[in-house]
Amino acid sequence: MSKQELQRSHTPEEQKVEQSGFRILKEEEIKNLKTIEDIGSGVRRKVTKVLMKNIYALKTIHINNFEYIQDFIKEYEIMSQPLHPNIVEVIGIFPGNKNYPPSIMLEYCPINLEKSIKESILSKEEIVKIIYQIIEGMKYIHMKKIIHGRLNPTNILITSDGTVKICDFCISKLISFEEQSITCGVSKLIYFAPEILNEEDYYDEKIDVYSFGTLLFFVLSGGNHPKIKVNERVRGKKAAIPSSFTEFSKKLI
Repeated sequence: MSKQELQRSHTPEEQKVEQSGFRILKEEEIKNLKTIEDIGSGVRRKVTKVLMKNIYALKTIHINNFEYIQDFIKEYEIMSQPLHPNIVEVIGIFPGNKNYPPSIMLEYCPINLEKSIKESILSKEEIVKIIYQIIEGMKYIHMKKIIHGRLNPTNILITSDGTVKICDFCISKLISFEEQSITCGVSKLIYFAPEILNEEDYYDEKIDVYSFGTLLFFVLSGGNHPKIKVNERVRGKKAAIPSSFTEFSKKLI
């Protein structure tokens, strides 16, 4: 079969995925994955391909309306291009069917920033390097005219050599705020900008800047969150920064 014939035999969605750089996954590949560790519904899972013995992370996206599949693929085209070391690499994408929901197969990273901070396993030097890498990754995302929308410590993955890998951006455009609240959990609402909490029709990359400030507070405080209620943030109130923080940290936040 020629390349042209092969392309014609695929759906437009499958052709778009192949042209973007990452491959389409078949149902058999999803079915044959062996779960090693399941962190929870909609959260990345550590899996291995039985035959190849490779370890990946499978991210399941619970999208009820399959009209979003084209947007689902489009939003992840950027992740198929390994042009930046601080963005997680996409191995493949499964558009979803009646048996399995849409999923993305990613490179596997052993730990995320939230766990690293709560378990106090990072040195001050490592924390500085991680913050710098987050900035570099987010700068690249914004340069590509992409808004993350869900920046928080669980979406900052860390490889075994200490490299930051940002993941899960653009998912916020595909699911409702109510669904985000459920999948993220109440504790993660502290990272959402007021524009998102108010469900405003227009917002820009500044929502990520807000999330980054909250993330910095979490990292530099050793795992604490700003003491401010959701309804106060909706009204535009800013959280107080403890006096124990250095002046540089205050300015950075």
